Amino acid sequence: MGPLIPTPSTPAACSQRKPSAAAGNSLSAAIEARTIRLDAGAYAYPAGRGLTQAERRTIAHTMADIAGRLAQPVPEDGGQIVAWVAGQVHTSFKARDVSATKQQTYDGFLIALPGRSEPAVREAVRRLLRDEAPPELSRTFAPTPAEVSKLTRSIEGEWRLEHDRLAWLVGLPEVELPEPEPQPTPEEMERVRERVRRLTAGAASRRGLPPIESTGAHARVAEATEARKKARAASETSAHE
Repeated sequence: MGPLIPTPSTPAACSQRKPSAAAGNSLSAAIEARTIRLDAGAYAYPAGRGLTQAERRTIAHTMADIAGRLAQPVPEDGGQIVAWVAGQVHTSFKARDVSATKQQTYDGFLIALPGRSEPAVREAVRRLLRDEAPPELSRTFAPTPAEVSKLTRSIEGEWRLEHDRLAWLVGLPEVELPEPEPQPTPEEMERVRERVRRLTAGAASRRGLPPIESTGAHARVAEATEARKKARAASETSAHE
């Protein structure tokens, strides 16, 4: 069986490619909120907003904790955890099959849970009892061993993702951002528009066309076309007379 989680030396873990989103209240989500996306598609911290030493220690502790949780598999013989899960399910929910015995419930979990992370199994049962499990799971009837195993696997995935995101955040650099270009004030914009209107009117006057108020290309073409039509119509009227 391969490693449960990538280590910080794994290229995928240190890539600047953003991992998938994790829970909004996680440590990685809180830190990632101050990162920025650069033009090249990579991510970085603005200068002065990178990780502090205290944050790096917290991240290292959290990653070690996640690795420790994922490195505690349920033993093949079930150990105490399988009996505990079977007891919790048997006493906290209505049985789907009233004829099922506690031993049969235990046997089902003995097949479904070995190899899964024991802390994740406990977290799955906690969510079931606290009504924090996915909505498709019944709040009344006992979850099946397969459902508990599936929920456990989902929790393991959450923990691995958080580990990956923290490793990614540790590897991001700090960058100096260019000073934003000053934006013109409304008064400056109005002065520019007035200058453009004057230049446009002067050009139209030199060509013998009426002043064009709008600076838009379509408006200029339309007004010039209309002027030519009027001139042609006047010429044709004079010819008939």
